[in-house]
Amino acid sequence: MDVSVKRWSMIRPAQDTPKERQWISNLDVVRPTFHVPLLFFYKPNGSSDFFKRQVLQEALSKTLVQFYPMAGRLGRDENGRLEILCNAEGVLWIEAETTSAMDDLDGFTPCSKLRKLVPTADYSGDISSYPLIMAQVTTLKCGGVCLGIATHCTLADGTTTFHFINSWSEMARGLPQISMPPLINRTLLQARVPPIPRFHHLECDLPPSLNTSTSLGPNNHKPSTISIFKITQNQLNTLKAKSWEHGNKTNYSTYTILAAYIWRCATKARGLSYDQPTKLNMPINGRPRLHPPLPSTYVGNAVFAASLIALSGNLQSEPFVNTLERVHGTLKRMNNEYLKSALDYLETLPDITAATIKPGTYQCPNLNINKWTRLSIYDADFGWGRPIYMGLANVVEEGKIFILPSPTDDGSLSLVQLEGGAGLWQGKWPMGRAALGRDGKGAALGGGGNIHVPLPFFYKPNGSSDFCKPQVLQEALSKTLVQFYPMAGRLGRDENGRLEMLCNAEGVLWIEAETTSAMDDLDGLTPCSKLRKLVPTADYSGDISSCPLIMAQKVLITEVHSSGLVVKKMKPVIILTEKKERTRLIKANKIITNESGEMFIEEKGFGFIFFTAKPPPSNS
Repeated sequence: MDVSVKRWSMIRPAQDTPKERQWISNLDVVRPTFHVPLLFFYKPNGSSDFFKRQVLQEALSKTLVQFYPMAGRLGRDENGRLEILCNAEGVLWIEAETTSAMDDLDGFTPCSKLRKLVPTADYSGDISSYPLIMAQVTTLKCGGVCLGIATHCTLADGTTTFHFINSWSEMARGLPQISMPPLINRTLLQARVPPIPRFHHLECDLPPSLNTSTSLGPNNHKPSTISIFKITQNQLNTLKAKSWEHGNKTNYSTYTILAAYIWRCATKARGLSYDQPTKLNMPINGRPRLHPPLPSTYVGNAVFAASLIALSGNLQSEPFVNTLERVHGTLKRMNNEYLKSALDYLETLPDITAATIKPGTYQCPNLNINKWTRLSIYDADFGWGRPIYMGLANVVEEGKIFILPSPTDDGSLSLVQLEGGAGLWQGKWPMGRAALGRDGKGAALGGGGNIHVPLPFFYKPNGSSDFCKPQVLQEALSKTLVQFYPMAGRLGRDENGRLEMLCNAEGVLWIEAETTSAMDDLDGLTPCSKLRKLVPTADYSGDISSCPLIMAQKVLITEVHSSGLVVKKMKPVIILTEKKERTRLIKANKIITNESGEMFIEEKGFGFIFFTAKPPPSNS
């Protein structure tokens, strides 16, 4: 992707603004010292002045009058503490163009391509040498526009950043004044005098390191990649229903449910040993939790960290509701007293820079889950319509996950994450990984993240009237399950959380379906999202004992249809064994056959349990 810069300038406030050295809070000081790159994509609306430079620049200049710290620079006071120099030196403005179109941008997945659409700061000089906000307007080949904005972490959190951008868009639309004037008074987050920390602040402790005994498996050496996973409203509802199991009546927030589920998924996918501690960090907006509440218009960082630590083994073996309660209790603790104690604790540190969030803080075995669902990220209408997509240009650290709302208000969410050696989902998401490719479009058949391995077999018609007759197939499957009885069971865990087989004869899932596509439409039978429709998909949102271990689907190909593979499914059924055995568990064991050919299974802790089956071949 080639991006050509056409012009650049510094946009300064339209009027004189206060010249001052602005004190910043402890929450500002401990933020990372870099810019966060954001992207807004807009489709052309046919207007002759679409994203006209003069309109945007004049609106930005007017907005900086009230948001005057944004036009300043970083500095240090006489004690070396960070502060903001309100000197009106301006915001960097860049105009550029590219020969790429929106369709070339891989579904807007954060990558090095997109990073070119946001200005980059030169951090090699003094901290006062670079702007705190940088903006770039790039015209795309398709006629669309990308607005890239980089905001320094010390200057503002997400709430303030989008407040500023949306106020700028109001000025561009010709509003006489900003609808929500900013509150510029960072002393509202000063520590108490004297500081009185009343709690242990786990969020400020060093995160657990990776045990040498932990194995991440062969995927650990794969390069890191950034992925976007779309979560549908139905999948969210499935998780919420799961939170009410075991008689639980607590109404958890969507964020609580997602954070708990993602943490469990990541712990399993990373292959953490059972004795590995893992820390979950959840940034929360402190404005409404303080007393009195800080206005939403407060300019600065008001993000506090809700943190908790658990053993990987507990997360992997305990009921989902237990993990929910861990997360729920931690978030509930973040009240006025705890937040003020956190400010006081930072004040008591001999060197507050020791608490600065550093690279690697959230990498394996730890996790940081950012919620942007309550930020007004799609309100930036500069007069030519809302953005069709808003997101990050890059995610620079493994272990950081961002939850973004849908641009279409369809109730879905998107998870943006940087995957290290092992992806964080590994097929554990409701409806399975195969149903969740990038941006929810589906993965390749057998896409590496499935618990079930999907295998399609294709048969040409042989002219027989009972070709692939369902009754024949079902009866044969039922008979086969008598000897292959574990295939009709489910997964479970023993008293130590170790996986085991529950041989309970609950059956194999059987689905009958039909499609209007022909074999010639299937791209040479190359594994792809089309073929994935021909194999059943498990719902992994429930307990591991809730889904069949084997699922079969017979698809009748009826005629050619130009719109691609459309599979119409009939009502699924469960195929049970022809002769249902007693319910039992299979652990490390051996099979014994008596003189009559009756088979027994020797199981630890269970003695001998009789079951009905034919003996195995004599050479087995």
